Amino acid sequence: MNKHIALIFISLGMFACGQEQAPAVVDEQLAPYITELQAQAAKYGSAMDLTGYEVKIVPSIGNNVIAQCAQPSDPDSDAAREISVSQTYFDQFVAQAELDSSYRLSGLTSYGLSMALYLTLLHEIGHCYFRRDHDNTKVNNVPASSMNAYASHSWVRIYPSLLDAYNRNMFGQADAVALVTAALSNDAVASVDQALSIDEAIEQAMNEEGIMLDAHDHE
Repeated sequence: MNKHIALIFISLGMFACGQEQAPAVVDEQLAPYITELQAQAAKYGSAMDLTGYEVKIVPSIGNNVIAQCAQPSDPDSDAAREISVSQTYFDQFVAQAELDSSYRLSGLTSYGLSMALYLTLLHEIGHCYFRRDHDNTKVNNVPASSMNAYASHSWVRIYPSLLDAYNRNMFGQADAVALVTAALSNDAVASVDQALSIDEAIEQAMNEEGIMLDAHDHE
């Protein structure tokens, strides 16, 4: 059974009609990722208050679907927002990070977390918090945004600067194409695990594009 912890965010947004809104409820296994996302949001000047959100792990969402954001169609509604992550993909991504350091976050305030899970939650925050739609724009076959509808974390293994580009685009609202173009130019070709050649890494990244990152729901 997954345990949950309540995170209380102090802000004026916690009160509506004289009543305190529920604090964010976050599965303890996902809490470090939410903490990292908030740190990156603050870095780029975005105060990300997740009061009223639930972030959880669920047994399944659908075939080849990693995660889902469920939110009210009215952006001003006080109804809860839910971000769900498939247990199957959670386990897979954690195992990847444990076995291969190139699948771990680096260069941020946290180290050792699964890069794939971080990017998954960044994508869902884009839907639920920033109300962004999918953007499948590419630069030289590389997703220009974390809002790409398909899994793209292997590209960040090949070009580590993409992680900062995706964060800047989400939290700083900077131009996605320009950021990714610069990231690709800066990195040229990054080193990956010696057992995985660059060509194999690119092929793997292309194959992962068949995995839907999410099922984006409005209630």
